[in-house]
Amino acid sequence: MASGAARIFQAGRDLHIYDAVDQRREVQRRVLARSEFVRRDLPLNLEHTLRAPIRGREDDLSFLRDNVAAGRHVVLAGPRGIGKTLLLQHAANTGTLSARVVADDARLVWLDRVPLCAEDIVQELVHTCYELDPDTVVPDSLARRMLGEVRALVVLDGVDLPPDEARVVISAMPRSVFVLSSRRDDLWVVAKQRSLGGLRLDDAIAMVDDELGEPLDRETVESDWDECDGNPQDVLERAVLRDSARSQGKVPEGLSGSEALAVVIPVVLTSLTDRARDALRALVAFGDVEWGGELLSTVCGVPEARGAGKLARKGLAQRENDRYRVTDLVAGFVPPVPESELPGLVDRIAEWVTGALPDAIAWEIRVIERALKRTLDAGMHDTALSLARVASAGLMWSRHWGAWAVVLGLGLRAAVGAESVRDEVYFRYCLAVRRLNDGNTEEAAELLIAAVSLARDDHDEHLATRVRELHAEVQHVAGRQPLSAVDTVLGRIAEAGAPVITTQWASGNGPVTLERMSTGKYKAHFANGYIPSTMHVAARGYGNHCSIMQLNDYSFANDTSIWIVCFDSGGTLVNSGFNLIYTSARIY
Repeated sequence: MASGAARIFQAGRDLHIYDAVDQRREVQRRVLARSEFVRRDLPLNLEHTLRAPIRGREDDLSFLRDNVAAGRHVVLAGPRGIGKTLLLQHAANTGTLSARVVADDARLVWLDRVPLCAEDIVQELVHTCYELDPDTVVPDSLARRMLGEVRALVVLDGVDLPPDEARVVISAMPRSVFVLSSRRDDLWVVAKQRSLGGLRLDDAIAMVDDELGEPLDRETVESDWDECDGNPQDVLERAVLRDSARSQGKVPEGLSGSEALAVVIPVVLTSLTDRARDALRALVAFGDVEWGGELLSTVCGVPEARGAGKLARKGLAQRENDRYRVTDLVAGFVPPVPESELPGLVDRIAEWVTGALPDAIAWEIRVIERALKRTLDAGMHDTALSLARVASAGLMWSRHWGAWAVVLGLGLRAAVGAESVRDEVYFRYCLAVRRLNDGNTEEAAELLIAAVSLARDDHDEHLATRVRELHAEVQHVAGRQPLSAVDTVLGRIAEAGAPVITTQWASGNGPVTLERMSTGKYKAHFANGYIPSTMHVAARGYGNHCSIMQLNDYSFANDTSIWIVCFDSGGTLVNSGFNLIYTSARIY
C-alpha cells in the first residue's frame, strides 16, 4: 500500500494522494471504533545473548538494582560505545531487570529499537502492550488511557529525547518504572541518572585480546585507552584498524597513538575495492547517521557483504543490529560528497522508499531527514520534493506519525521553495490530519487557513472541496470541546472560507449569498438560476442549546433556496445563530 500510494502521487500529481490520506483515516476510524482492546501477555523477564562479557560494572549494576527496586526511574547515560546496552542485557540475564523487582503483578516491556520522537515511542509502547493492527495510530489521549492501566518495568534502550519529551513518554505509563539508556547527559531531571565511565586498562586490554584473538602491544593499547577515555568501542575500533594495516605489512613504528592512526587509516582506505569505497561514500554523505544495510546496499548498488560488511571488518565502519555508521575518526579521512552528486544519491533513496514497507521507511527516518535537509540547504528544492512525496506517502500508512511529521515539515519547505502550490496544500492538509487525529484542533485549523487560500488560488475545485471538508471535521471535533478554546480559531476559518466561496462561484456559476430569515434560519441563493442537486453545509451553533456542528447533505427545494438549520447536543432541531464554516455545491 505504501509503495502504491507513493507511485500514484509521483506519477500523476493530480492529488489522488488525497484519496489515500482519507482512506487511511477511514481505516483508523474502523479500528478505533472498537469498545475494548485486548492486552498482550507480556513476559516477566528476558534472556539476551551477550556479544561480549561484561567487565568492571559492579557498581553500575548495584545502582541500577537498588533504584529499580525502590520504584525510581533510571537513566544510564554515556557516549556511544560505552557499554550501556551490554549493561542492560547483563542486568536482565541476572534478574536485576525483572518485572518481579517492580511488583508481583508487573510485566516487562523492552524496546531495543526506540523511535526518535516521543509521539512514536508512545505508539510503540501501546502496540507492545495491546493487540492492535500493526499500522494503527492510536490517538494520544486514548493511548494514555490504555497505557495507564499497565504496570510494568519499561526498558528503552537508546533514547534520544530532550527532558521535556522524555517526561512526556514516562508520564504515559504512571504505574510503571522506566529504565532508559541515552547519549544525553541532561535527563537527570526526569530520572536517577548514572553516567557510565570507561573501562579499566586491564579490562580494555582483555577485551582487545578477546576480539583479535592475539595480544597487541600493551603500550599501544594503553595509548589508545588513554586517548579514548576508556571507551570500549573506540579502543576496539583503533585496535581493528591497526590489525588491518598489520595484515598488509604496513605498521608504523615509533609514532604515538594519534600519529600512528594518521598513517594507518589511509593505508586501510587504499586497500578497499571500488565497491567498498562506494559504500563508504554513501555512509559519509549526510554526516554521522546510521544506515540500514538494505537501504545502504540499494543506494550504493553494492551487496552488503561486499560493501558495508567489508568496511565493518576492516574497522572503517561500526555495525550494530544490522545498521552501519562511520565514526568521526574515519570520516575525517574521506572526501565529502560534492553537491553535484546529491541528486543521484537522493533519487536512489527515493527509489528504495517507493518499494519499502512503511515500518522500514520509519526506521530510516534519520537518513531521509538528513538527505532532505542537505538538498534543501543546497537549494535543490525539486530533488527534495520528490523524496518528500514518496516518503510521506509511505509513512502515512505506518504507525510512526512522528516520523511522518518530520517529512511533512521538510516537504512543506521544499514545496514552498519549488513554488508548487498543490504540493504545499498537500503537506498542509496532511499536517492538519495529524493534528486532528491528536485532537489538536487549534493547530489543525491554523494549517488549514493557509491551505484554503492556496487551494482557491490554484483554481482546483476538487482540492478546495477536500480542504473545506476537513475544515468541517476540525470544527466538528472542536464542537465537543469548551467554546472558549476554539471560538477564535473557528472565526478565522469562517473568515478564510468566505472568500473561497465567492471566488469559486464567481468563476463558474456566480457567488453564493446567504440571507437571514425572520425565523433565525438562513437560506442560500445561487446566481444565474443555478440549481445544484446537493448542497454541503457545515456550521457551528452557539448558545446554551447549540454546542455541536452539524455536517450533512441537504436536498434542494423551492428552486434556488436551502434552509440551514442547527441542532442541539441531543439532536433536536433548534433556532440558533452560528458560525458558517463553508458551503459548497455539486451536481452528481
